[in-house]
Amino acid sequence: MLSDLGQEWKENLMNFDDWTKGRSETKNVHLGRKHGAYGKDDNEAAHIDMLMDGAEDFRTKYVGMIYQNYDAGKDKYIEELLIASQV
Repeated sequence: MLSDLGQEWKENLMNFDDWTKGRSETKNVHLGRKHGAYGKDDNEAAHIDMLMDGAEDFRTKYVGMIYQNYDAGKDKYIEELLIASQV
């Protein structure tokens, strides 16, 4: 993201425990706002927030189904996903 915005950056490698601290979407929001890539106004920023929240909702449900209830839950998950996509 920073390269796309023409910003200089230094790659700092970290161990897994440090990497898992904090939510990646929070880090992306911060970088986007700081470097002018978070919409041109509050309305666009709100749309970006809605898209990010929707993606997080999708990811959370998907991960829960995959790792906790795949065999019994996949058909229900797909059905609910199809219904939600028609709204």
